[in-house]
Amino acid sequence: LGMDIQNIAVWGAIVLVVTKVVTVKSAFASFQMRTVFVIAFMLPIGTALTETGAGDWIADRVFALIGTGSDRVILFAIFFLGCVVTQFMSNTAASTLLCPIALSIATGLGVNPKALLIASILGTSCGIMTPMAMSVNAAMMEPAGYKFKDWIIPGGIVCVACCILNVILLPIIFPLHT
Repeated sequence: LGMDIQNIAVWGAIVLVVTKVVTVKSAFASFQMRTVFVIAFMLPIGTALTETGAGDWIADRVFALIGTGSDRVILFAIFFLGCVVTQFMSNTAASTLLCPIALSIATGLGVNPKALLIASILGTSCGIMTPMAMSVNAAMMEPAGYKFKDWIIPGGIVCVACCILNVILLPIIFPLHT
């Protein structure tokens, strides 16, 4: 289409309102300011990680732990880091924090940054093991009578499955060494 994602989203919203699939009132009612604030406050932190060198420092610590291991070890480490961090904050915030770190690790290792960025994003998309990871999980706890432990096992199984698929498929789709 030759349009960037932001323009497509705006035009899609306009079409939904004009065709009366969604009313203006319901569109604004569904708008969550919490998400806007999370993004607004986390983007500067991601920028600060890059500009202050803190992202490189964290990348150096991760690099020291994983060394120059195989491609699959590197992808596992990035995915696992994203998966753990996102259990305690929104996936948007976790991704904003980890993408500069993944980029620094890719640069330090001299590998394809796409692979590590995708591993980071996929890892931070696995925010399903705790109710804090997703607002929907937290909102369902009380009405459904869920306990914290009710998220751990099923979420953990899904996270492990995603990790295995990530480690198997990412080096094929996005080879680290091109």
